[in-house]
Amino acid sequence: MRSLPLACFALGCVLGCAPTTGIPGRDAGGGPPPGTDGGPMTMTGTDAGPPPPGVDAGFDECAAETTMARTTFRPVDVIWVIDRSGSMRGEADAVQANINRFVMDIEAAMIDVHVVMVSAMAFVNVPGPLGTDPSQFLYVEEDVQSHDGLSALVNRFDAYRDFLRPDATTHFVAVTDDESDMSASTFQSQMAALLGHPYTLHAIASPPGSTHCEPPGFCFVNVDGCSGPDDDAADNGDQYWAVAMATGGQRLSICTTDWSGLFSTLTAAIAVRSELPCRYLLPTPPDGMALDRMRINVVYTPSGGTEQYIPFVGNFSACSASGGWYYEDDDIVVCPTTCDTLVADDGGTVQIALGCATVLI
Repeated sequence: MRSLPLACFALGCVLGCAPTTGIPGRDAGGGPPPGTDGGPMTMTGTDAGPPPPGVDAGFDECAAETTMARTTFRPVDVIWVIDRSGSMRGEADAVQANINRFVMDIEAAMIDVHVVMVSAMAFVNVPGPLGTDPSQFLYVEEDVQSHDGLSALVNRFDAYRDFLRPDATTHFVAVTDDESDMSASTFQSQMAALLGHPYTLHAIASPPGSTHCEPPGFCFVNVDGCSGPDDDAADNGDQYWAVAMATGGQRLSICTTDWSGLFSTLTAAIAVRSELPCRYLLPTPPDGMALDRMRINVVYTPSGGTEQYIPFVGNFSACSASGGWYYEDDDIVVCPTTCDTLVADDGGTVQIALGCATVLI
């Protein structure tokens, strides 16, 4: 199934009140078949508009409430690895101070985010609410020393494998003031094999070409863009930078003094609703209304056009050139032809309408 760019949609849900009794011609609780008069449906609320062709005469009496449906923007998994060497104390504090805001900003974009932290808990403490939510956050205890960032992500993969979601986009964030013993090419090949799908790595490290203390601890003139001798990075993060460039990630200096700005840049790169599958979650009906799968409609309004009711086809095998939609478990899935139409429309909207007899193919 092709996936949809998020820019194509504003996803909403039109909710109506289903009748309290079954109607002849349907299973108990269902509506009349399209094209037959099942009588008016007594509801309260705002008029849902005229019926589409082929829908029972009661459709035009269908009143509705409008509420936002749960979107199906692709979720995001973010795996942090933080060098816990003594020179990283200030950076660890900056992560602790900003990571909850980081998650809130991603969620504000209507994206479901999971966070993994690979480091030493005594060094990088993730406060609540994120750090106390096991459904959203996982800590992988690891003594990540100066040269260990990339190798720790590979070596401890089994510890966080099950926390990752197969339908999520995957972002790694490596934070270190030193170089990696594992090469960029080795990491890329090994992580690709472990993960099984593309990923992005963002590097917060010292940029290639920077100059550092030689020998470490005897630096009196700072020449690498840091704010002072005590902030001088131990070494350039060339390997981290190379992975970030290869995977399209952000390349940010560990020597930055504005970590709130750094986090804003990182959030903007991660909280991108880049894909929307041709799939919608069944919305939760309002109080007092039972969800009736034969009183659900998918309504598509093309950009600059009028709304169209996409017909229900029953299952994937019934999809044809004319398109339609069907149920897959608790999801509403549009047929490939319909998906192609939606993908091509950069200004259309899709609504899920409850309470009126389903329009059939």
